[in-house]
Amino acid sequence: MQRLPPSRCRNHAGSASAALLAVALAGGCGGDARQPAAAAPAPAPPGANATLPLPLGFYVGSDTPCGEASNATLALLHREGLNGAREFCRFATLERTGPDTFRATESCSATGTGEEWSIAVEWEILGPTAFRRTSEEGWVSEFRFCEQASLPEPWRDNDISELTGQAARVGA
Repeated sequence: MQRLPPSRCRNHAGSASAALLAVALAGGCGGDARQPAAAAPAPAPPGANATLPLPLGFYVGSDTPCGEASNATLALLHREGLNGAREFCRFATLERTGPDTFRATESCSATGTGEEWSIAVEWEILGPTAFRRTSEEGWVSEFRFCEQASLPEPWRDNDISELTGQAARVGA
């Protein structure tokens, strides 16, 4: 697998459906469905296969107001990873390394080109709805959760239930 520079793998993703992930982040889904935040299952003990203790749904860069989210600042945390607008990454491995820290190996592919790479990333849970990620290459990013209803169009009404495993709430 080829490694890409940090700018190409800033976000994680799952393998639910690359096309659906691209459409959800690009805002191409329509309809009136709104997705409630989904709490992740209880975290595993250190060293075990883990799940992040964060709600599933949309996250923005920590310095971006939810109502000003864009493709450049938005990510989607779902059952298998965290997606950005230009790459799909999934957790190949995810293990708890401390009370609020996790180490992930992310398998990624670029939207459009299909170019693939893997990268190790440390996750630090900053609170119930916020996290910081630091890659083995040294780049750092911080995100915080946004209720879907607080996002601008087109993300506000995207049905992300297939990605999060939660039933869509229509007309919420």
